[in-house]
Amino acid sequence: MELNNKVSDGRSDTIPPQSNTGGGFPEFEAKRPARLLLWGIDTVHYHISLDEKLLLECASACEEWIEDGHEWCFRGGMAGAQGYSYCVQFESGLRVAVPSPNGLHMGLWIVGGAGWCLHQEASWFEFEIVSSISSRFAIDPESVRAGLRVRRFDLYFDFAGDDLDPYANLDNIICYARKHRQLHGDTGPISVIPGTVYGSITRFTGVTAGKSDLRARLYDKVVEAERGTLDRWRKVWNYQGDTVWRLEYQVRGDFLKDWQIDTMKDVVVKLGDLVPYLLRWMRFAEVQSRKDVDRTLLPWWASIVATIEQLDLSSIGVRRVVPPRLPDEDGLKAQTLGLISSLWAAHAFTRSLDWDYGQALSFLLDVLDEESVTLKQRFHEKITTYRLHAPI
Repeated sequence: MELNNKVSDGRSDTIPPQSNTGGGFPEFEAKRPARLLLWGIDTVHYHISLDEKLLLECASACEEWIEDGHEWCFRGGMAGAQGYSYCVQFESGLRVAVPSPNGLHMGLWIVGGAGWCLHQEASWFEFEIVSSISSRFAIDPESVRAGLRVRRFDLYFDFAGDDLDPYANLDNIICYARKHRQLHGDTGPISVIPGTVYGSITRFTGVTAGKSDLRARLYDKVVEAERGTLDRWRKVWNYQGDTVWRLEYQVRGDFLKDWQIDTMKDVVVKLGDLVPYLLRWMRFAEVQSRKDVDRTLLPWWASIVATIEQLDLSSIGVRRVVPPRLPDEDGLKAQTLGLISSLWAAHAFTRSLDWDYGQALSFLLDVLDEESVTLKQRFHEKITTYRLHAPI
């Protein structure tokens, strides 16, 4: 897959000195490789549209859980979901925001953070969410699935700092979002004023571009993770270096509509087209021409592009170091019982049937028999994953 025709042009020279600090660029070898440690989805947000009666039942359930003293349900919103009245925290790390009876038009808002995403395959995000929500709130899974839409996802690529030493001034940044670009240094962010020379940055720490529907960031993940999650990330990376450069894209809003993305499966299918677009949307190039298309990529950025170019983008997360944990059998049993009761209740309700264990068992056996091929395939996929990766 060709991402940029400037990547493999055989250049072996170094970048001429130019800087916004007056100190000059460090010299970069044009063919220096970039070592990718990890890539995948870091955070994902979903919205679920449900019938107001069901949402009212969700709000009532939250009130009951709070009165019963369950710490995993509390009043108040959560980061990324303002205006909601309740928050439900799952053991897996999934969080659900539930509206008050006066805000039922808001639906449910779901957030899967880094900890949750690291232990899920992206193409199975929706399955895990539908299973968790339908079981906890006793809602028909089909109702949850029908109203489920992805509203944001963060795609990231982590590179070892000992193989990569990025540096750029404002004139090196080529980005479609011309009005929303910032250069970050040890003294804080500097907004873009093309052609201006600054003398305040003595240490380059990253770049931010874009504002709403698409936002790109290049930053040192080690510095950010020192707030409390560094140990977890070091285990995931299997890397103890002082610097890990993260290239991250936050995608949401109209961008998702333009690319016709409703589910994470849509993301996986379209990665082969989406990633090259993102790498062109923000890039770093030398300042030897006024025309962006004629500018040669900075060697360190060319190395990043060339490394990503080699990925199998048909399978997101293939470079993940720490795979899923072994499942909690008791938790799975509870989820399964909830799903079974919901399935039989829906079947019995539409046929005016009463509870009958024999009829319920016969019905479930028929379902299992009809879906035997699919069940066998999923069983082998899961058992293979556990055998290869999960600690016993």
